[in-house]
Amino acid sequence: MASEGGLPKDAATLREILNLQEDLLFSLSHDLKTPPVVVQGFAELLLRGRYGALTPEQEKPVQTIYRNIVTLSEMVDQLLDFSRLLKTVHAPPSAMPLCQAWRSECAGFGKAGHVLALFSPCTVEGDDTVCVAQGALQYALRNMAYNALRLACPGTHIGCTIRGLPDGVHLDLDFPALVEDHPSFPRLLDAMFQPSSAALADAGLNGTGLAATRYLAALMGGSLSCEEFEGNRGRFSLRLPAPPDHP
Repeated sequence: MASEGGLPKDAATLREILNLQEDLLFSLSHDLKTPPVVVQGFAELLLRGRYGALTPEQEKPVQTIYRNIVTLSEMVDQLLDFSRLLKTVHAPPSAMPLCQAWRSECAGFGKAGHVLALFSPCTVEGDDTVCVAQGALQYALRNMAYNALRLACPGTHIGCTIRGLPDGVHLDLDFPALVEDHPSFPRLLDAMFQPSSAALADAGLNGTGLAATRYLAALMGGSLSCEEFEGNRGRFSLRLPAPPDHP
């Protein structure tokens, strides 16, 4: 059966198109990996004086090239990891408690010496059972966690509430204080990558942008939204489907 305009709309055809899309993304990210590695290696040799000492005027632009190519390499790595995940997210969904999954994925961020925000203990209202593919859920929650930690002012507590509602199970993260000069929340939802630094990477906050969680939420039959409020506050809201027999 075809929809208006001649586009196929049966489930099997749509699944085939989605698989082709994910195969293309995997191939593209893999092909993009080689050029940055070559440029990074050559820049390192230049900075080490392999081809002769650089003048101060030469060294500064080479360092700029090196920093940017390292960033590009990290972005390609993230894209490659995400494309690998997409090839496994179509496993049959299973029922699991969202609170338990959230606690597991948001734990362990940061190393000694890094001051980050903290996640408050999760409050659960109603049945928190969701019915999703486990791999997709784990990636989506962890991605949501480190994007939240990048936005929240260090030392503050990010509120966490899970509610079982008629349209599914909702996970809300509430920010009492956002960092200055943070990206706009609509832009966050569309961003696959976020600027990083050595300190953020060392604290475990160097993953993909919030668009990854938004995409995975849609694949799982849910959604992700963000709101920014007066007083420099904000909220992430993730909605996921409950089991078919959910009351």
